[in-house]
Amino acid sequence: RGNTPNHMIWMLEGANIVNPNHLTNAGTFSDRPTQNGGGVNILSSQMLGRSNLLMGSFGPSYGNSLSGIMDMQFKDGNNRESEFVAQASLLGLEFAGEGPISKKGASYLFNYRYSTVGLLSLMGVDFGGESIGFQDLSFKFSFPSEKGKITIFGVGGLSANEFEGQRDSTSWEVEKDRKDISYRGKMGALGISHETRFGAKTSLKTVAVYSTKRDERNSSFINNSYTAVPKSLDTLSQRLLSLKSTFLAKIGTGKSLELGLIADQQDYRTGAYSILLGTLETFNEGTLDAWMIQPFLSFSDQLSNKFNYTLGLRYNHFTWTGESSLEPRVILSYNFSKASGIYARYGMHSMQQSTSVYFSTLQDDFGLSFTPNTDLKFSRSQNLAVGYNLNPDSKIQIHSEIYYQYIDQIPVEVVPSSFSVINLLEQNEARELVNEGSAVNYGIEMEVRRNYRRDFYYLAGGSLYSSTYTASDEIKRDARYNGQYTVHFTGGKEFRKEKESHTRTFETNIKVLYLGGFRDTPINRFASFVSGRTVYMEDQAFETKLSDYARLDVRIAWTKNKPSYTRTISIDIQNLLNIQNDAYYYYDSFKRETVLAKQLGIIPVIAYRIEF
Repeated sequence: RGNTPNHMIWMLEGANIVNPNHLTNAGTFSDRPTQNGGGVNILSSQMLGRSNLLMGSFGPSYGNSLSGIMDMQFKDGNNRESEFVAQASLLGLEFAGEGPISKKGASYLFNYRYSTVGLLSLMGVDFGGESIGFQDLSFKFSFPSEKGKITIFGVGGLSANEFEGQRDSTSWEVEKDRKDISYRGKMGALGISHETRFGAKTSLKTVAVYSTKRDERNSSFINNSYTAVPKSLDTLSQRLLSLKSTFLAKIGTGKSLELGLIADQQDYRTGAYSILLGTLETFNEGTLDAWMIQPFLSFSDQLSNKFNYTLGLRYNHFTWTGESSLEPRVILSYNFSKASGIYARYGMHSMQQSTSVYFSTLQDDFGLSFTPNTDLKFSRSQNLAVGYNLNPDSKIQIHSEIYYQYIDQIPVEVVPSSFSVINLLEQNEARELVNEGSAVNYGIEMEVRRNYRRDFYYLAGGSLYSSTYTASDEIKRDARYNGQYTVHFTGGKEFRKEKESHTRTFETNIKVLYLGGFRDTPINRFASFVSGRTVYMEDQAFETKLSDYARLDVRIAWTKNKPSYTRTISIDIQNLLNIQNDAYYYYDSFKRETVLAKQLGIIPVIAYRIEF
């Protein structure tokens, strides 16, 4: 919908967590770590139960986000018999298991992955000359009782990529050939939840999760004598203790009341440094230690079989700045019949600034560093959506929505310029900011889903949207992520052959993505030459539109299912047409020209999987 990934949050089992992604620098403009993105999610699909990506106006139990919320849940393990899965592929190894702990319904669930792209590199897949690897372990223990359930869960992961520059000047073709780059990332989370039912109409659920993450990236420049000279250092450390307690009560026919409290203790540290011509330049440096307190309540009432509504209120208080906000939420829905209905949603949402924004570091006339942005206010949005749902039969679901989002109090530069935090990803900008920017996102989305029936399914949809912003120069511009349109299709078909001793299945799946290209800012070639790094023409911000993004993925699998085991051989080909989509423009100091960086081409993955 045109928003920055920096304004979304991640949740696990109902509580907020730090960024649960490996390789947080993958594919970014400067190869520096991001706060919310990454190359691979740490949680394997073997572990996930029902999970939701929420956008637009979400209910009062969610907050501190302007872009979206990824609310992930672990499934419960099999409490009747043990099951195991082992898989080997060109990406690495994976092993998962689940089963009963006791006869009272307790169960366990775990998954371990070890991955390296070394085999793919030997097959000719180009990862930019980098060696890449990651591993992760996740688990869940469930202990149900007559009145509720206790759950213990956790996840941990390590990731790294290394690039070693050439020690032969005749092989230098681009700027990166003269660099050594090392990235290390680690993430962990440990949580416990307790759910108690007080009869048939009331329940109380409490979740506590402690999560931590650290990313570090070092870059060195190889001089003419082949000595590595330190060039930049980036560190990002996040520690988050999230507590959430929710009381739910049915207080009459069709009526329910939800009361809750979220308390997040944040300990975030950031540091970004560059060395240019022997001079140390600090972009970010600081430590944030604060609480975000978020009580909420909602009341739902079903007035008839056709009409129901939800009224909600959320309060945010951030101890770092002392700022507070009160956020109303309203949801109305009307069913024309069992097969169709409309809804309307309104919500006010606010969000604290990211650590890198709070600690943008400048130098005064005496060369002393200072951080002028530590007292920035929340950014705030008004969200309105109207949607229509149609379920003509048990297989088909059709959903459409029109939405409008107005965001204000966005940090922009004090002096008139085109800079706005709404366009940031991983960049570290040393600027003095003020909460005077705004942005507008609006669009229409439609999706058609055919549930898996008779060995066939599909999901097709698209959107038309606009995303613009206004910075301190008071000029309305396209935002970085204003791709304007999206089209997607995912579908698959299975062909089964039944025999007395086993079943054979041939499976085909395809995924098609076609997205409008994001926007980039023209580069000032002369200024870039003088400074030795990319310098943009900020008065022409985001006037360049990258080419549209197109990708076709195909999966073919053969499965043999016996009573005691199931084995599968699969071929997954990502980007089958080998389209190297545009990534971004940058100034290459070695070539002394502007270069268009490209994304990855075809990636074939062969895997063998056995379930027993």
